Amino acid sequence: MIGAGLAEGSNADVLQDVLIEGLARGDAIGDVVQSMRKQGPESTFDYFASAVSFVATALWTKSAEMRLPPTRFA
Repeated sequence: MIGAGLAEGSNADVLQDVLIEGLARGDAIGDVVQSMRKQGPESTFDYFASAVSFVATALWTKSAEMRLPPTRFA
């Protein structure tokens, strides 16, 4: 399970895009979550409200190496 519910607006759009693209490519779920976390601005006090949307993404799994089969688009 991936927890990414703190994002809203354009931040949520970015996280959704990174999640869907990574899973569609067949990337390991742990790598997808790391990519989601890295999308935010540099974590400084001024950017806390925006950065927390990204760095608070959580992953609960037995294996971060799990992956879906890559999607084949026509």
